[in-house]
Amino acid sequence: MHDSEKEPREELAPLALPRLGEQLGALLGGFDARPLLGVVAVDASALGFLEAAHGGAARMQALARLAALVRSIADPFFGGDALVVAGETGRLELVIFVFRHASDGAFFRQELPGLVRALERGIEQGGKRLLYPWAREASLFGVGLAAALRNPFLAAETQLRAALEEAREDATLARRVRERERRHSFMGLLLAGGVSSVYEP
Repeated sequence: MHDSEKEPREELAPLALPRLGEQLGALLGGFDARPLLGVVAVDASALGFLEAAHGGAARMQALARLAALVRSIADPFFGGDALVVAGETGRLELVIFVFRHASDGAFFRQELPGLVRALERGIEQGGKRLLYPWAREASLFGVGLAAALRNPFLAAETQLRAALEEAREDATLARRVRERERRHSFMGLLLAGGVSSVYEP
């Protein structure tokens, strides 16, 4: 097993991340310096229920735990070169940005998909710890990716935004697919008699 694909540590300390807007200058500079951009988005909108049920502090703590988990998985992949940020205000998401030289073809074919798989596996394995003690069942998170090659005719900000939106759409789609799979699985159990309810008048 590759070091970057090992199971995440049991204890993950909450981690404060910079917001996307705060790192815009560094992102644009990195894109101009190394013209191959990779973006991986983690759709954490499923955490929204925590605030309504348990308050804003619960949502923030769960997101911080998720951030620590994401960093613990992403850093070994890219040797600390990955920039992990929290989404814009009002968005429950985490975004990973990585820059490479244009000749690095394996980056898009292997490294980014490998990171997505490792994140999906790590979140699935550690999902219940993220929500303890507020929920028993892990929320469904989507992970998506996108890549862009710097086009000097376009503004770097335009390309960065387009890649971010593509990764977000990919992550949203992944989350919805997982939600559908969970519904279908539950319905299958229900029809097979694997789920029972107790009526107490």
